[in-house]
Amino acid sequence: MPITRRQFELGILPETEWWMEELYDFFLEHEDQAFSIGDLRESFRLGRHVAPAKASALKERRHVDAALETLFKVGAIHGGYVKNKGEVYYLFKQPVEKGTWKIKESSKSA
Repeated sequence: MPITRRQFELGILPETEWWMEELYDFFLEHEDQAFSIGDLRESFRLGRHVAPAKASALKERRHVDAALETLFKVGAIHGGYVKNKGEVYYLFKQPVEKGTWKIKESSKSA
């Protein structure tokens, strides 16, 4: 299955980009909160955030992990270790353009 040039540049598959969009929208909606991997996995099994039915649990987890890593790499989210919990938490950092996954111009000057 072919992938887009940007997916190639980011080293992701279409399924991973689907998760990037879902996670990005979730972080944008909750920009004043940070979430652990466990929090995110629980949240994305509820309400409108439902994984595609064809994805197995392990495959889904790999795409979610790759999506978080890529969102971090492009600067959309920030991750930080919380000592008392012994876990990494993620939170919204700055707006990016979905599709290109580049930082929005208005955010660069801020």
